[in-house]
Formats: sequence, structure tokens, C-alpha cells
Amino acid sequence: MAVEFVLDPPIERAVGVVLVENGQCAELCVVFLGVTKSCPATVDRATGERIGGEKTLVVRAGVPATGYLMVVAVQTGMAIRRLLRGSLSESELEGVARAAAKRQGQQLESVETLDADNWLSTPAVVNEALFVKVISTQNTLVQGLLTASRNLGLVSSGVEPFFERFNAPLEMAEHELEATREMRALGVNVPRPVEAFEHDGYGVLVLEYLPAFETLDSLDLERARRLTPTLFRALARMHGAGLAHGDLRGENVLVSEGELYFIDATNVRDEATDEARAYDVACALAALEPVVGASTAVTAAAGQYHDDVLLDAERYLDFVNFRPDHTFDVRTLRSEIEKTVQAGPDATD
Repeated sequence: MAVEFVLDPPIERAVGVVLVENGQCAELCVVFLGVTKSCPATVDRATGERIGGEKTLVVRAGVPATGYLMVVAVQTGMAIRRLLRGSLSESELEGVARAAAKRQGQQLESVETLDADNWLSTPAVVNEALFVKVISTQNTLVQGLLTASRNLGLVSSGVEPFFERFNAPLEMAEHELEATREMRALGVNVPRPVEAFEHDGYGVLVLEYLPAFETLDSLDLERARRLTPTLFRALARMHGAGLAHGDLRGENVLVSEGELYFIDATNVRDEATDEARAYDVACALAALEPVVGASTAVTAAAGQYHDDVLLDAERYLDFVNFRPDHTFDVRTLRSEIEKTVQAGPDATD
């Protein structure tokens, strides 16, 4: 898909946007993580608004001849992370860290924030042993806007929306804790879940800290190929138990001591398991294609999923490609899926 905003005057850094079907505009302005991905567009209106107490320029760009509309929030003088995560002062972070340590029977010895591409929390390491995600009310708002944007994208693709939003920071933390526990109970590798609690209005998730890890998208070709079947086996195990990840991408699959670990599962409607399963498979293929190639990725997926699931996943590829955290060759993946399905099950034995 084309990757360009046509804005007048030109603006260097933009966040936020979403698909809307048939020219119906949703008043959303967030978040494509600082990466501008979209169809070419022209500006038809610009207004000044405030997000998180800071001045932000909101530009509405109509996309000619496509029936889509896009909303773009443009930074005007503050870091994108601050806009999306909200500001967490050193004293507030120390207070959360002290509470997390105390609840584990420890004294606070150290706390260090992590420079991770996680826009829905402030991640930190406490005492070099606890991974702590601090979730603010602003993070919850952004998650809700992102959820609405993804659901609108699904609707525009002719699919019933299945992502669900959270209403409060603690709810967000508790959901991820429970999802992590459920995956661990299935034998899927995840950081050991510890607890979720509320502190001064923040939701706090505490997990085991993996001190030495790489992300899936940073692996060399040989290791990535070796782990690709493992990823789809773990994913199929989740799906077989009625679970879905909902946000599978390279940065949400960690590799530590040669083992895969899944993190950051999102909220998916229980009754939408089949749709979410196909979406997960599409996201996994999208994450793996740039690393191991379409053939290796699709062959591994076909080893765990029937043809109907692969074809359902194919339907989501364009939607997944619209996300800024996936960059892959849609045409090659689609061709490989169709070739694999036409060849039949013997081709993957």
C-alpha cells in the first residue's frame, strides 16, 4: 500500500489515523506510532485542539475516490512518547516501583525505565528482577481510540469488529495478567505473571523480567527459521484453547536463551475466536515474511492450520499492512498462501 501523507504545509512528524468506510468520519486522532502509513490524501480542514494538556494540530485529510477518511494528529512541540503515554514524573515512577517491590517483600533498590516501543504504558524494571508496566488514564484513552480505529478498519474490510477497549487502567493491567496466566497454563512461554494492582490511579502490571532477550524481528535468518515452526505451534495451542493474542508482531515475541516468549496480548471478544485466529495468523505471517521469507512462513503456518484458516488469514493481509508496525510484501505472501492451498496438504508434509 502507498505510504504518504499529502499535507499542506508539509509536516514532518505525524501520528494517528484510521480508516472510515464510505466517507463517514469518526472523530479520532491518534496513533500510528510516528510512522505515516496511508493512502495519499489532501487536507480539507485543520483545527487546533489539546491532547493531554498540550497543543496539538489536528488535520482531517479526505482520501479521493476511495471512500475512506483519515484523521491525523500532528506533534507541535513535545515528544511522541509523552503524547501517547502521558507524563509520569520521577517521583510517581519511584512511588509505583516502591509499592511493587514492597508487595513482593522487597526494598526498592533500583528502578529503570525501558525505551521500548510500547505506546500504551510506561515500562520499567524494578530491582533488576521485576518487569513493571505503569498504565495511566491517558494510556487507557489511547487504547480505546486505537481499538475504535482497528474496528473501523475491520468494518471497512467487510469483517465484524472484534477488538474490545478497556475502561480503566487497572482493567487493562488485570486483562494482560490474566491472558499471561492463561497462556502459561497452556504451556506457552510467557514471562512469569506476578500480579496487577492499582497505585494512585495507575494500573500496574508486574511480570518476571527477562534480562537478556531479543525481539523476533531482530533475529538473524538461521535462528528465525529454526523458531518459525515453534511460533505457529504455540499460536495454534492458544487458538485450540479459544485464546487469541490480538497484537502479534515482531516486538511482541521475545527470544531469551533460545526460547520464544509472547507478551502484550490485547482484548478480543470471546465470541469472535475464529476471526481473531485468522487475524493472528495474518499478523504472524506479516511479522515473519521480512525475516524468513514468505515460503518459510507459510509452510510453517500450513503445518498447524487447515487451508480455510490460511485463506481467512489472507483476507486480513491488506488490513494488517495498513498498520505501521508491519512492513511486508503482501503480494508475495498472498501468492504463497494460494500456491500452498492449491498444492494440498502433501506439499507441507
